[in-house]
Amino acid sequence: MSVLETPDVVGDFFRPSGELTLQLPALPRLSLEEIQKRFPFVKEIESGDISPTEAVTLELGTLLFTGEDSIPGKEYERRLSSGPYMGLQQAIYLSDHQDDPELATFKALAGKFYIDFPGIKAVDSGGARGVPYLGSVGGRWGVGFHGLESSFDRRGRVGRPASSPAGGG
Repeated sequence: MSVLETPDVVGDFFRPSGELTLQLPALPRLSLEEIQKRFPFVKEIESGDISPTEAVTLELGTLLFTGEDSIPGKEYERRLSSGPYMGLQQAIYLSDHQDDPELATFKALAGKFYIDFPGIKAVDSGGARGVPYLGSVGGRWGVGFHGLESSFDRRGRVGRPASSPAGGG
């Protein structure tokens, strides 16, 4: 199926993957200054941070339709409009606490896919836009930024609060 066959689709594009649901604690949003301490290339936050701050259950899913291998960045952003989604504070928490015994199931998934946390969009000094993501190196999760001009592919997952109305919680 090509993206061109679905331009009139609106609504919820999130499709739960069933791979993981995980309770996360309440986490405050990070200020721009706090973000820049860890990621100095971030120059601004685009359109504010819509990620949750209350305790939530993380659910993983995809924005791809059956038969799609990937979608270009513009289509990915269009499909993200069906949020809410997790943000940078949840990605950092998971990376920093991956060795906690209660996160063993999560840690075991490192290397199987990457997870975007598009509740916040950052812009670097060159104008490139991206969302936080967790990727893995050597069996460990690490936080980075996934460029929104890049494609979203089958290896990608999106983190979303399971309690959102469209998230089936």
